[in-house]
Amino acid sequence: MKNYKNELTTTVTFALLCLMTALTFGSENDQPKPQCVRVYVEDRGPTNSAGSGTYITPLLIATCNHVVSDRKEDRCEVVFPNQERIQASVIKTSKSPDVAILKLDRAPKGVKPIASASLVEGQALEIQGYGKGDWKSQSGTLSDTKYGDGVREVSGARARSGDSGGPVLDKQGSYIGTLWGSNKAGTYFTPAKLVFKIAEIEADKPHYPQPILY
Repeated sequence: MKNYKNELTTTVTFALLCLMTALTFGSENDQPKPQCVRVYVEDRGPTNSAGSGTYITPLLIATCNHVVSDRKEDRCEVVFPNQERIQASVIKTSKSPDVAILKLDRAPKGVKPIASASLVEGQALEIQGYGKGDWKSQSGTLSDTKYGDGVREVSGARARSGDSGGPVLDKQGSYIGTLWGSNKAGTYFTPAKLVFKIAEIEADKPHYPQPILY
């Protein structure tokens, strides 16, 4: 009987540890980062565009050029997860890499810009975006496939229509880059270092693969 009790104690302890681990890591993915925003754009045509974005500095949002490329004016609306709505201006665009920088009319209340980090080969990554209206988080790993300094890939996570401009995050929730498209294998993104460079000056235009643009 003593052995059965020991086995039962061990099993229960292991189960509790598994539950605690699941709660610890799962809670990071059940709601959007405070800096993961929705971007609405009034287009020149009969429809409007909606994408995702990342709050990167006190007044700047990073998103994708193709999210704002058909805009009627250089104005758009940014909605934070707490439903705070702020108007913004398109101040920088780059077709290759596919990046746009928006300047908020004012800083959001109670939200700090996202922390950023450098890429680490083989690291676990997460992508976030609002799709066609429903926020979603997906996990993957940094692919060892390289397309130059301007494009990296998250294997195992496939972005949806409307996710473009959303953040790519490391395990600590730090900003690694901005996603802009996907294929069957994973999601393409522009590394944070290049996004920050584009926020100040236009970057060179390296060669890119041809994914589905979202």
